[in-house]
Amino acid sequence: MEICNENTYGISGLCLEIHDLIISKLYAGRKKDIEFFNAAANLGMLSRETLIERLNMTPMSNERRRIIEKRIRGGFSQ
Repeated sequence: MEICNENTYGISGLCLEIHDLIISKLYAGRKKDIEFFNAAANLGMLSRETLIERLNMTPMSNERRRIIEKRIRGGFSQ
């Protein structure tokens, strides 16, 4: 998503969509990233189906994909 307004003097910013951000955080897999995912899921900011779709679009090993998919499914059953 591109963010800009009349006061930016021709400057614009790009922002990650939340599901894309969460996939990258789950891929990194650090404790703080998992906590961020859990908080976003608990706040209702995420769609499990959209996360699974984005996960399937992201190149990675099958092993890593299984780990992340398990985390996603577990994060919505809390």
